[in-house]
Amino acid sequence: MLVTNNPIQVTSAFANIALRNYDKLAMSKPLIAKSIVSCTTYATAELFRQGIVNKGSDECESNSVVMADGSVAYSSEGFRRGLSGIAFMAVVGALIHAPWINMWFGFLEWLRPARTSVDIASKVALDQLIGSP
Repeated sequence: MLVTNNPIQVTSAFANIALRNYDKLAMSKPLIAKSIVSCTTYATAELFRQGIVNKGSDECESNSVVMADGSVAYSSEGFRRGLSGIAFMAVVGALIHAPWINMWFGFLEWLRPARTSVDIASKVALDQLIGSP
């Protein structure tokens, strides 16, 4: 067990453990590992999108109250709506994006195994033209 007061060492140790465990999961169950990453990425992107879109908007102001100390309290309705959007995008990432990407890149690898730079360039072209137009 790591005992230290240095937050950088603690963060680094945690990151190493997390990456090691992710590598094990990616080798044993790649679709689950990709689903976790896509779920996290999509949920985080939606969280940031809500923060950017709602910043200064009328919708954000109608769902918030400025307290006496200057802090902002949000109504439960706006909070629930935000959480449902984040949950929806997390599900899309885990159940739609990850399986599609897993199958698509598996198909590309089957079609053109990466042996030469021409193979890699053709897979990139196929991905850009068909997989993600």
